[in-house]
Amino acid sequence: SQKPGLVPVNYDFERQRMIWKDLGACPLDKPFYSWSVHAWEELHGPATAIETDIAPFFEEGLVPDATPPAAFVFHCSRCGSTLLARILARDPSAILLSEPDPINALLFPYCLRPAPGEPLPAATRTLLRNLVFALGRRRSLGHERSYIKFTSWNVLLIDVIREVFPEVPTLFVYRDPAAVLVSLQHEPAGFTDPGDDPYSRFISGRPEPLPAISDPLEHTTAVLRRMLETAVADPTLATLNHSDLHPQNLPYILRHFGIDPTDSVRDAMLAEFNVYAKNYGSDIPYADDTAGKARALSHELAAAAGKLSDCAVKLSDPSRHLIPSRS
Repeated sequence: SQKPGLVPVNYDFERQRMIWKDLGACPLDKPFYSWSVHAWEELHGPATAIETDIAPFFEEGLVPDATPPAAFVFHCSRCGSTLLARILARDPSAILLSEPDPINALLFPYCLRPAPGEPLPAATRTLLRNLVFALGRRRSLGHERSYIKFTSWNVLLIDVIREVFPEVPTLFVYRDPAAVLVSLQHEPAGFTDPGDDPYSRFISGRPEPLPAISDPLEHTTAVLRRMLETAVADPTLATLNHSDLHPQNLPYILRHFGIDPTDSVRDAMLAEFNVYAKNYGSDIPYADDTAGKARALSHELAAAAGKLSDCAVKLSDPSRHLIPSRS
């Protein structure tokens, strides 16, 4: 565990085992954690993997070389959060942890929790804190902090995460629900597949004995509403609309997270606005898809988006929105 390149890549909660890989000096700077691992192994061959028992993660001080988390990004999916991750990844003093599989695996059992909002047991708090610290192990002398972009459904457990890390500046990114639904219909996400299982019921808000949702659009709309309502319910959670994710507003984002980059780092961050955020490999130029999404909006999708519009309006309240110009 003293090897600086050894980081968690997955957590088997059923077997209570943590899976690690030795990624050497991998910078973890891709827009998704798994992409960083994959790109490293493409260059260097399969990384050495080991398994350990989860028991040490319940001990305080497990990770002495951790970078403290300095930014949490939550989002509703297809709203520009990957662009924001790429921007944060240009900070050479930080490690980007974008939707890491181990965090999803650790949070998954909380989908079964009978009483949302109850304080976590001390041992569980230590487990989550240690996992975040293990993911953010200092990989070079220049690393001072880590930034985490959570998977979209993780916002449903924001009370759990903020209870463990109350000091970390947090942001929720959202978008016009119609554009989100068009994108998800064109390319479904993991949470859009309906099912009669604890995870699907949790994210859609359909506990027993209510019938499970079987229609994909109805399920997707219910999940998005749960995400948006969860963000609305936390008045201290800062928000950012996709329509305000522009170069001129970068200073507000950086200030929110306490980031003061050099001119060269700021220029590298600004350059990310010019490329397509989710391309794996060489950068390709960004093209605004707003008009295309509007043309693809069917009557069925428009009706579903109408069920979410009230939440979007509440999230744009000037008292919580990151960009002052919206007031």
